[in-house]
Amino acid sequence: MIKILSSPVESGSDKDICVIGDPDQSIYGFRGSDVRFFKLFVTDNPEAKTIHLTRNYRSTETILKAAHQIIRDHRHSNSKARVFSGLDGGEKIGILENTSGKREAEAISIVIEQQIGGTGYHSFDFGRVKNGESQKGRSFSDFAVLYRTNDQGWVLADVFNRSGIPYQIVNKDRTYYMKCIPEIISLLKIIEGIGSYLDLERAMAGLGTRVSKKAFTAFKNWAYAKGYGLKEALQKARWHPIHGMSRNQQIKFYDISKNIFALAGAVESIPVAQKLIYLSKNASILEKINTNPESAEIFNRIVGFSEASGSDTLDFLSSFALEKDTDIYDSRVEKVSLMTLHAAKGLEFPVVFISGCETGYIPYERAGHEKADLSEERRLFYVAMTRAKEELYFSWAKKRRIFGRYIQREQSLFVNQIEEQLKQNRTQLKKRKEKEPIQLNLF
Repeated sequence: MIKILSSPVESGSDKDICVIGDPDQSIYGFRGSDVRFFKLFVTDNPEAKTIHLTRNYRSTETILKAAHQIIRDHRHSNSKARVFSGLDGGEKIGILENTSGKREAEAISIVIEQQIGGTGYHSFDFGRVKNGESQKGRSFSDFAVLYRTNDQGWVLADVFNRSGIPYQIVNKDRTYYMKCIPEIISLLKIIEGIGSYLDLERAMAGLGTRVSKKAFTAFKNWAYAKGYGLKEALQKARWHPIHGMSRNQQIKFYDISKNIFALAGAVESIPVAQKLIYLSKNASILEKINTNPESAEIFNRIVGFSEASGSDTLDFLSSFALEKDTDIYDSRVEKVSLMTLHAAKGLEFPVVFISGCETGYIPYERAGHEKADLSEERRLFYVAMTRAKEELYFSWAKKRRIFGRYIQREQSLFVNQIEEQLKQNRTQLKKRKEKEPIQLNLF
């Protein structure tokens, strides 16, 4: 791509090219992207016309003013104009200061409950929502909680579970490694002849038949020595003795191979969606999937996704492997979205919480490792802020448990760079329980 874009374009020829991008939202340095490529294109094409788009149709002016203060002195664009929306009003950015990571998650859950009117009678019973309190008539899908690391998401999910708040974690790895999902995908790959030995281990777990670790190693060594691929090795193992594998283990291997090839024959000429359903039923995986509502939901989503590939299984597997975190997001479900700052790019929500606005997370810093690019961390925070349409909250913890130790934290320097008049402390302090009146004895 860089070679294509760096080739000078002849003026007035049919080689004109239009390049679209926002240097203020360049956040994928870990994938090899570099914000300097924007300037490089202009240098290589001096006649190129640059058009700066400054109109935003999403966020309130309060949010945009605050976001601009994060990057205004660190921009890679020649334009110094601030993005504007004309959407006046909007609340100040809420600051939620907390004593711990768990307390932070609870504070976020309380704000959500208050805005939707509670998740049940317990919301009133425990004082999380008060009768007559201002409610904004929002739904769960109006909220997103963004964080820098996936570990933060588990704490939020745990608290949301206990609070009765439905949520979706927008994370491809977490989603597709739910119970039984890897097993069925691995089984499909083996049947198509592109499976690995790791896929075979997973498939055996799904089929409910395992061999010993020693026998599996013997099988791999035998296949490598013979120069067999996995599918051919499974076929040959049914008829040839394998050095280092006991007779009992080889009988098990025979059964596994027989099972796999029987399934392969049964699904040979049917669409991918039907293959997945057939394999799940006949490999006894469906029963396991149905014991976990989340796994069942994800499996149904995968089946739906596969329909676009028709009968082309390789196309499905390629598309499945290339899916990004953002592709997992389902805008149709009534759930709060939990995702990393990177995964949120391109999305928008009425209310956004940026969790972990503190030293160590924003900007990201890990002890014993090279510090993250501060300029890119700044752009990442800008992207996260501009996901919010109406309300934006920054939450942080004074103390957080990291790798088994409690670490003292300070509010993020990025938050400190935003004018105070745009922020409002909305920390909900626990009220002291008033002493009940004492009943005096008459005698």
